Amino acid sequence: MRGYEQDAKFRDELLKRYFSPALQAQWAKVTSEYNARIQGGGNVPITGLPPTAAAAPPAAAPSKQAANAVGSPDPSIAKARASNVDTKVFGIPLGEPLALPKCNLFGGLFGGQPQPNCIADADPTGLIAGLIGDIGDIVPGGDNVQTLQLADANCPTWLDGCEFFAIMRNGRFVAARLRTKGRTVETAVSKELRGKYGERASMQQRFITPDNGSKEFQVWDLDWEFPGLHVEYKVVDATVNDGAVLIESESIYNQRKAQIKEAAKPKL
Repeated sequence: MRGYEQDAKFRDELLKRYFSPALQAQWAKVTSEYNARIQGGGNVPITGLPPTAAAAPPAAAPSKQAANAVGSPDPSIAKARASNVDTKVFGIPLGEPLALPKCNLFGGLFGGQPQPNCIADADPTGLIAGLIGDIGDIVPGGDNVQTLQLADANCPTWLDGCEFFAIMRNGRFVAARLRTKGRTVETAVSKELRGKYGERASMQQRFITPDNGSKEFQVWDLDWEFPGLHVEYKVVDATVNDGAVLIESESIYNQRKAQIKEAAKPKL
């Protein structure tokens, strides 16, 4: 996508090929207004929305996240902050509502401006659980999951897809699930996590035997236990191709572990 996102001819071809004449006309109008605003020195909405939409009252087009009422804070996050634990994920604070714009449908195409950190969409719990597997089971109790898209400047090379899953409880960001590119980025992920959370991590050695007949290999999973916060790095997951970093409030971590323990009990 990066090779074409600034190409006006390519954008025009996409519009003509896949979108209705009405939408094409609307796009042309919005682009004209946007360019006029830039030339006139006016403020440009950071959401990348048309000026008319950005100026409309929130009730006119509420996002899925905005529709969720903000409830009581997670006491684990307060505990972590009181202990001076870093509770931000890519600069986004845990324990707070997401103060991010909705992602622009056309990504970084609109007006040539780069896309900021943004909320891509809300995902069904079952879908995310299926994608992340046993190391990312979603905690029950009505939590919803938001997909957060990172700006290019904030995206590490080891992250798969420049996006991660934010678990919301009571309208607040309480846990993050980051997918990595597997064992090929183990050194890079470990270095960055140690730089953020410190060298004193628990280490667990695992020997992995791929199903495709490839040679057995070993990995070292890492684990940080802080007051109010838990950080876990699995170098590879059940697919053996991807890995995951889990950053969770203490209460979310404890509930997730209890859920996994319960699921492992004999059912017969």
